[in-house]
Amino acid sequence: MVIFSKKEMREKIEGFTLIELLIVIGIMIILGTIVVFAMNPGERLRDARDNQRKAHVEAIYGALKSYNFREESFPGCVQEEETDAKECEPYIVPEHIASMPKDPVEGVEGETGYMVKKHELFDDAGVKAVHAEGEEEIIAGFWE
Repeated sequence: MVIFSKKEMREKIEGFTLIELLIVIGIMIILGTIVVFAMNPGERLRDARDNQRKAHVEAIYGALKSYNFREESFPGCVQEEETDAKECEPYIVPEHIASMPKDPVEGVEGETGYMVKKHELFDDAGVKAVHAEGEEEIIAGFWE
């Protein structure tokens, strides 16, 4: 049987102590928290929703322009006053757009969160996101 002294035991043990591991984990948690707050996840989510709204507005506007090109006029849902894009669904789905987009945030049942409007002077239309969260309006086409 081999008996080691305390000095020999300390020399044989390799690795980290529990205290050292806890200190490193604590520092990693603090650094991770700083990174999360610096990234501002709420702002990133808002930007992502607004980017999705921009894509939806462009898709609806593109479908209306495609309908206009094919029929040589905008559908009956496009008036000089604002109308919910849901009214245009029978005219542009599925020939010009696969399905009518809906706002990424839950809204009122039966509404898309997007408005369409015919321009008063030009033979063009506009599409607007009603629930834009950023500082700028999300619009495609003419909107006044």
